[in-house]
Amino acid sequence: MEVNSLLAQVTPPTDKELQTAFSAARSCTFDKVLLRNYFEMTDINSYKKFFSKKLDASYVNLRSATYKMAAVLSIEDIQAIDQSSKDISKFVDGRVWVETIIQKKFEDVQLGKINVTRIFLNDPIAGDFHLSKRNKNLTANLKYVDSLLQRVDRIISKGIMEVMIGTTKVNMDAVRTLVSTIKNNIIFNQSIIRKELKAINEATDAVDSIRQGRTLVGNTVSSDLKSAGGNVLFLDAGITNIFAQGLDNSTISIPKLYWGVSIYFRPIDKNTRRNRFPIRFDDRKKGCDGNGNYGPDYGIVTRSSIWQHLSLNVGITLGSMSNSDFGNLYNNNSLLVGPAYRFARAFKVSAGASFLNRVSKNPIISEKETIIGGYVSLSVDIDFIQGLKDVTAILFK
Repeated sequence: MEVNSLLAQVTPPTDKELQTAFSAARSCTFDKVLLRNYFEMTDINSYKKFFSKKLDASYVNLRSATYKMAAVLSIEDIQAIDQSSKDISKFVDGRVWVETIIQKKFEDVQLGKINVTRIFLNDPIAGDFHLSKRNKNLTANLKYVDSLLQRVDRIISKGIMEVMIGTTKVNMDAVRTLVSTIKNNIIFNQSIIRKELKAINEATDAVDSIRQGRTLVGNTVSSDLKSAGGNVLFLDAGITNIFAQGLDNSTISIPKLYWGVSIYFRPIDKNTRRNRFPIRFDDRKKGCDGNGNYGPDYGIVTRSSIWQHLSLNVGITLGSMSNSDFGNLYNNNSLLVGPAYRFARAFKVSAGASFLNRVSKNPIISEKETIIGGYVSLSVDIDFIQGLKDVTAILFK
């Protein structure tokens, strides 16, 4: 916060500057939705006492810290990297580093006072005690410098050790040392800032009158929003066993391959795990109904129920009948209809009615007649099978 930066200065700020910064801090922590302020200290004097007791030591450490920032690249170094990169890839970051050299900002890059990726925007330089801003800048700068170091390594790996820029001979190994030093300086400086920033945040969090506002949201795994965006129909493939009455009234078992479709009674995302859904909501003392109860969930979070697993299975069998007394309902297919239950996300077990043809018990009738039998089946989602196929292709290619 700006008020911390002012209080940490060696030269004391004016009362007006402090009050302005303190009012701005309170304004930033006001929740316009819940109409409450998380910063409950109402006067600057109370905050000054808190700062002196809990935070001042961290800022003293920052004032006395020895940062590393001596490494600087030259225009010739950047030109050598650019010239050597032509066979690798276009050095689009070169202009950024040239501008950094022209503005003499390498120290600020290593201290986190600027974000090197925004060098052309002339952003205000972060103050010594603007720790969050400096930490964010250092993270961006580290990524950018690391990219530069990887480029230099690729140049050296191609055997390019020296590059002539005009009359200047640039040694790429020396350039790599400089870039590596800049990277290590950023890491070192960021560790100092993060250590004290962590201490400041912990000291602030321990004070009840200074709170952080947090918004809790359901993720897409456990919330009904994900299921609502899921599918109602899933293609399946599996094995089934048809049970039908034979000519002698005995039960005949006919195993078959089949494929079909599962029709759910609500949108389903099979990637959601059943144990992520609560069976019931506990009674809670605060919620959204205004009476101290948990209140309705407005469909945002769902409970575990049978409807997440129950579906209607409609399938057709594949291939001819192994028993000559029976025939398929149509061509090489018989019909299966029944409820199915999903388990382990991709698998289903189903049982119901099967429709097929059988030789008539009346010897005068030569044509087969349609009968209704039963079936049980085990199936798996088609996209799961495709996933196994992809994995198998990788393992055995």
